[in-house]
Amino acid sequence: MIAISPRTEHTYVLLAERKLPLEQQTVWRYRPMTVGQQHAMGDDCDRDSHGNKIRNSEGTKRLTLVRTNLVGWDNFADGKGGQVEHRRDKYGLVDMDVLEQIPFTARVEIAIAIENDVQFSTVELGKSEPQPT
Repeated sequence: MIAISPRTEHTYVLLAERKLPLEQQTVWRYRPMTVGQQHAMGDDCDRDSHGNKIRNSEGTKRLTLVRTNLVGWDNFADGKGGQVEHRRDKYGLVDMDVLEQIPFTARVEIAIAIENDVQFSTVELGKSEPQPT
């Protein structure tokens, strides 16, 4: 076993892009979850201030996970052929205007990759199967 660090940067390529030539793939860079994030993601439901169970907030948790742990990307083109700039808001979270440029299904897949800490090294980016850490 090798010790892990939530400060280490990992990479991920969307399933739909893995068969594309390397120069056409977007590489998403993220930090693994902290211990607190791991436990928060494992909660089945939240409770209100009176201790009553309320709806499962998995979607909100995943959005928060992407906003806090996505540290950048390579080769993410905007609609005009330029590159999308990675920006954070005043709270240090990925700016919502930036996230709105990432399709919903891609955001969900990235969140799941962060949850499972699935990463690819540069050598593995062209392969179809993830290499768990």
